[in-house]
Order: sequence, then C-alpha cells, then structure tokens
Amino acid sequence: MTDASAAGSVEPRVSDETTELARRYAEALIGAAEKEGGALSLLDELAEIEKDVLKAFPRFADLLASARVSTAHKDEVLTKVFANRASDLVLRFLRVLNRHERLGNAGGCGTRGAGDLGPSQQAHPGARSRGRLARRKSVANTP
Repeated sequence: MTDASAAGSVEPRVSDETTELARRYAEALIGAAEKEGGALSLLDELAEIEKDVLKAFPRFADLLASARVSTAHKDEVLTKVFANRASDLVLRFLRVLNRHERLGNAGGCGTRGAGDLGPSQQAHPGARSRGRLARRKSVANTP
C-alpha cells in the first residue's frame, strides 16, 4: 500500500494521450485568443465561468459532462446559456468540445493563472483534466 492510499488520498492519473489531447485543444484555443484579442482575457473569462457557473451550479456541470445527454441537446443548452453572455470565442470553444464529446474535460480550464502562460502563451496542458476529476470526485461523495 502506498503512502497516498494509506492516507485515504488517491492522486488521479492522467494518461499521456489525454494530456496530449488537452495540450492540442489548449494550443488551438490560446492561438485563436491571441488573434482575437488576447489569451489573458480568455483565461479570465474561463475562470469566471468555472467559478460562477460550473462550481456554483454543479448539476449544470454534471449535465454538460454526462454521456447520457445528447450532444445536440448540450449544444442547445450552451447556446441558450452563454450566447450574449460569453465571448464568441469561448462559446465556439465550448461547442467544439461538445461536438468532439470532450465537454466533460472543460472543468478547470480557466483556473490557470497568467503565470502558467509561457513565452509562447500556451496554457497548462493538464488543467482541464484535473478540474474534471476533482469535480467528479466531489459529486461522487454527495448522497
């Protein structure tokens, strides 16, 4: 038994494939943000969505992450909730994640600070995965 399991804490492991996929999405998003006005404002907006929407309304986050809800329905929900509230870039990004059935990976994508942007303005590659896993763990522990 490892020290982590003995203490009752298990660190989630993210596969290399998941990390690489997250890196590709992050690079594409940051690149698009730089063309449209800046990566820092994008990260601020994603952090705001994480805090004010996904964490404040965990059932909404669960709906977006659920494999039982069709991508078409999630697309309608995203459009109704975020149109005229989020930037066009963020809404397009969320819809792309949805179309590729990666919306459940979006949690935590805005929690990286400006210090995580390197010289090439790349976001931290595993940010979304850790947020999703942490949210899933907290939901699993609720009665």
